[in-house]
Order: sequence, then C-alpha cells, then structure tokens
Amino acid sequence: MSKLRRALDSLPARPAVFISAALIVGVLLYRYGGEYLDCSAHAGLRDRLHRAVEQAAGGANGGRVVLAEVTDFAWSRADIQVNFKPEVEVPGCPLGWDWSTEERAALVADDLLTVIVFSQNGALVNFLEYRSDWGVFRDAAGPFTPETAVFAATDEGGSVILSPVRQPGTGGS
Repeated sequence: MSKLRRALDSLPARPAVFISAALIVGVLLYRYGGEYLDCSAHAGLRDRLHRAVEQAAGGANGGRVVLAEVTDFAWSRADIQVNFKPEVEVPGCPLGWDWSTEERAALVADDLLTVIVFSQNGALVNFLEYRSDWGVFRDAAGPFTPETAVFAATDEGGSVILSPVRQPGTGGS
C-alpha cells in the first residue's frame, strides 16, 4: 500500500501540463511519423549509394558499384533517369530529414538530379534521388535487373563516372 501512496504522491499537482505535452507529442508522431520514416529511408539509401560510389572510385569492390548490394528491399527492375526534371513540384521533407524542396529545385535547375526507380512485378517498390555531382551515370539506358545493375566507377577529372558493366549472357546492360 505504501508503494501505491508514494506513486500517487509523486504525480504532479497539475497533471494537465504533462497530459497536454504527451498529447502534443502523440499528435506530432501520428502526423509526421510515417513521413519521417520515408524521408530518413530515402536519405539512408542515397547515403549507402554515395559511400559505395566513393569506395568503388577508390578501387574497392573491384571498382564496381553493385546496386543490389546498396538496396535493402526486393526489386526486379531498376530504371535510371539522368537529369531528371519532375513535371510537378515534389514536396521536401521537413526538419532536414531529407532534401528540402529548395535543394531539390536547385539540383533540377543545374541538371544534377538522377532518379533510380525500383519496381517489382510492375509495381513501384522504391526510388532514389541521387546527385549527379557525386556520380554521373553514363550509358545507363535500362532497364536493369539486380544481376545486371553493376557499374564500373572511374574517376575522370574529379568526376566519378558510373558505366554499366557488360556481363556475359545478359545481352548488354
């Protein structure tokens, strides 16, 4: 009984302040929780690709970037669009969770936005926005499969060029 009394005595005299704060946090989590997960997942995917490109340009992994090793989800097709220009304004993520609307607009204006679209059985699975000043996909007409999405990373005058590796038995890309 004394434990219960001590627990009740430890409650604040004005619980409305704490209930209000908990309610606000709950509403914010409800409103932004899914958006945060989506935004941070896109930022994480882009960071993994960027690290793989940097490492391959430095000679790691045989100088190759294997897209299937960068992704953490199932996909059967990847399409790469270099110098992507969206037809509508794409909203940015709040609070720096990923690129802002302004940052994306600047990349589009400077022809520095590459988009990789991943699909499985004809349905969109995920997409990746990538900065072309981090790595330029060249001759990347796809589609690519997880087996064929392998790119040689070469440093050409300070720019990393990512070119598809022709693999035997795949008919090209």
